Amino acid sequence: MKKVVPELHFLTHPAHTLSHSEQAARVLAGGLTCIQFRWKGNPEEGREEGKRIRELCYQYGACFIVNDHPGLALELDADGLHLGQTDMHPAKAREILGPDKIIGLSTHTKNEIMNALNAPVDYIGLGPVFPTRTKETGYPVLGREGLQSLTAMASVPVIAIGGINLENLPGLLNSGIRGLAFTSLLLDRESPEEAAAELIQMWKTNKIAEHAKR
Repeated sequence: MKKVVPELHFLTHPAHTLSHSEQAARVLAGGLTCIQFRWKGNPEEGREEGKRIRELCYQYGACFIVNDHPGLALELDADGLHLGQTDMHPAKAREILGPDKIIGLSTHTKNEIMNALNAPVDYIGLGPVFPTRTKETGYPVLGREGLQSLTAMASVPVIAIGGINLENLPGLLNSGIRGLAFTSLLLDRESPEEAAAELIQMWKTNKIAEHAKR
């Protein structure tokens, strides 16, 4: 089975006034097609919320990815799993999930990318591209040039993350990335649905314009 890595990934926020499933419902209604369930507590406590998001993604035909917890991803029959640098090794996660699930890995440096390329991952997350309030990584900001330089090293799709907004997004399109991951970009807006629709349109329009230059 050919695995397709989505281009636009929404990461649920564990400390938002909306629940994880409410966040997912709002952005899916706006047209997004990939939800990363970022549950930071006990995975057993996140099971019911995960089931709700799994059902929403099924209804919308969207990709459902669980962050950090391979066992929860397996139980929920998620489409994929995203791992951080301190989580289970991708090879072990692949043993648990099998060959057909998408596995992504967060990376921030050249060495982390090189290690990822020797692991059974389908894509890497790369960042932070810009300063971000959503998650403190402890890694320096890459900027557009750093993103482009590190992306050129990767032989798997790259999903850029960290501080991306509608103003700096167009400048990332010719950096070689596959897509973007974000939270505040949508949740900081009064209507996440409208924000999602606007993002999708901007992404498509700018991609078309970028291809026309080539």
